[in-house]
Order: sequence, then C-alpha cells, then structure tokens
Amino acid sequence: MSYIRVDVFIKKEVKKMNELQRQDISYTVPSLVFNNYQDILDQATELSQWLETIDITEDNISEGKKLLTKINKSVKAMNDERIRIKKELLAPYEIFAGQIKEIESIVKTADERLRMQVRELEEQQREEKKKAIKELWDLRVKNYKAVEFFEFEDFITEQHLNKTVTLKKVEQEMIEFLEKIEREVDTLNNMTDSTDLIIEYKTCKDMAIAIQNVEKRKEAKESVKAGQEAINKEEGVENDVLFLEIRTNKLNQKKVMKFLEDNDIEFKVN
Repeated sequence: MSYIRVDVFIKKEVKKMNELQRQDISYTVPSLVFNNYQDILDQATELSQWLETIDITEDNISEGKKLLTKINKSVKAMNDERIRIKKELLAPYEIFAGQIKEIESIVKTADERLRMQVRELEEQQREEKKKAIKELWDLRVKNYKAVEFFEFEDFITEQHLNKTVTLKKVEQEMIEFLEKIEREVDTLNNMTDSTDLIIEYKTCKDMAIAIQNVEKRKEAKESVKAGQEAINKEEGVENDVLFLEIRTNKLNQKKVMKFLEDNDIEFKVN
C-alpha cells in the first residue's frame, strides 16, 4: 500500500508557496496628456473674470441663463471625458485585482482549514499535558496535609500548558506551591479567626493579604457594632446577654460559625 509522508508533503507545499511569491507580472505605466490644457485653462480664467463684471438685469437675464447652460454643458463634457478615460485606464488593473482576489480566496480557504487543524492539535496537546500535570499533582499532594483546602485548579494556569514550559519546570513550581501552602496554612491554623483566614487565603493565596483583609472586615464589623450599641443606648434599649452552648460535629461546625458571623453574634470555640 502506497502512502505519502506528511512531512515530505508539507515541504513540497512550502516550496510551491515560495514559487507563488515569485510573481511574473508585466505592466507599463499609462501615459495621459491633456494637449490643450493651457488653452482651455486660459479661456476658463478669462471667462470667469468676465463673468464677475456682469450684472444680471431684466434685460439680459435670458441671455445670462443661456450662457450658464453653455458653461455647465462644457464642464460636464470635460468631466464625462475624465470618467471615460479613468475607466479605460483602470480596466487592466481591475482585471489584475480580480485575479489576485481569486488566488487569495483559494489559498485562504485552505489556510483556514489548516489553521483549524493546527488549533485542534494544539488543544489536544494541551489537554494531554494537563492530564500529565494532574497525575503529578495527585502524586505530590498526598505528602501535604494542609493542602486539603486546595484543588488542582488552584495551581494550574494556562501558562503551564504552553509548549515552552516543560513538565520538569511545572513540577518544580508545583512543589514550591505545595510547600508554600503547607507552611502558610499551618501558620494561619494557629491564629485567631483561622477559619476566616484560611477561606480568604484560599482566594488570594497570599498570607499577608489574607490577614490584612480579615482584619479590615473585623474592624468594619466592630465599627458597625459600636455604632449600633451607641444608637441603642441613646434610645434606651438594653441588650440582654444570653449564653448558649452549641454542640456539633466538624462537618456542621463551619456552617454554624458562618451563621453566627453573618448575624454578628459573638461566639467562642472551645
């Protein structure tokens, strides 16, 4: 069974494209001479100057209209001739332009088809590389307990899927990412408001920013609370303090804490 090697075929086609670039086009610059241009220009100038001296009256209005008609007719005749000559001069160019567009259309259709195949293949390669990176993630993440808050999507970027970035480089960045997360999550876990801090950290992946954002929210809550207490005090409203003990499992702990925080209810976790 006979077959054509794709790489050999492409090389042949590239050679043909090089041939397309060597265009064999011959043309001559058209020559156009307005032989009595100066005579007509002088006549037009003289006529214009003469017309500026004429005053139209009831006695000569009829003759004035006839003169205007003749002038407009002469100017129209010159413009008609200009348009006719322009069409004749451009006729060869229009044929040439049509030929170029025909060639362009044929090549562009094939070009679009080839580009689509290139995009599909590159996307397939990116997906295969993403799967390989995911396998590395699944293998590495087992060694980091604190990273359970994070998913593969928290690490992977479009840049990682580029051909220019090797799997070795991606794996090195992955190790650095996991170690950083492990280290910083451990630190946050030992701080007050650890739940809020870790939730914020999962979004920004920057411990300093996470701490700063949580502190800002706390300050805003305290400011609002102080304002509410001041209003209640002025209105003579007394706040009754009620102590509740809530027992729940770890699965529901975050939900309960979130409810208490959203409703600005003070609580303490033992």
